[in-house]
Amino acid sequence: MVICVAGPIAAGKNFVCSILEERGFFCLDADQEIHKIIDDKQAEILSRFSQIAASRGINLRAADGSLDRRALGKLLFKDSAFLAEQEKILYPEFVARVQALIDAQNCAQAQDAAKKPKGFTGQNAGGSGQLVTVDQPAENDGKPETVGGLAINAALLYKTPSLLRQCKKIIYVDAPLLVRAWRIRRRDRLPILQIIRRIKSQKGLFKEYERFAADYGIEMVRVWNWGKKACQTLEGLS
Repeated sequence: MVICVAGPIAAGKNFVCSILEERGFFCLDADQEIHKIIDDKQAEILSRFSQIAASRGINLRAADGSLDRRALGKLLFKDSAFLAEQEKILYPEFVARVQALIDAQNCAQAQDAAKKPKGFTGQNAGGSGQLVTVDQPAENDGKPETVGGLAINAALLYKTPSLLRQCKKIIYVDAPLLVRAWRIRRRDRLPILQIIRRIKSQKGLFKEYERFAADYGIEMVRVWNWGKKACQTLEGLS
């Protein structure tokens, strides 16, 4: 199974993914993958945006000459056109990497289905990142059965529709706006204006996923990540 864990900044997607990992999912953090791609393509990014950034009083180079991602973020979140340009640089590589992972999982599941006898129960490899398939649940002392699969933790996966269409479920994680603002402030130490810009940049996010789910017949679950509600909502995941 491939699922998407989506939702706005600081809603608690990582927390939800930690629950899914306990259920046997391998969770891919899209932000971390994008950061790797930015590192690989920093020469191209610097070439495209350095002059524009300098004209706005932003230096995109860190002290060691590498790309300063925080400074880049200040530029991109001020202008959606710049953000779209960066996405054109990064997203094709992101799609290729995630598709390779999906293909590997599908291949492994097909091989498992051919080799394993009916009633075999897969076991999570203790956080090793192994993708798991389960044909029939075993006795587990009342704990949630292991489901297994790939969970793509990505706020904006709808921008790569070829990947999102392959998801069987969309888990949309949300939390009150003030709670999210407080989490961003505590985590990233950003100025209030930057926090507001980042939150505003994701306005209408739920409707984007709701529309996509309706268009392609994908099951969508909204998880309110506040208090114990996230755990309660995910108890019924299957």
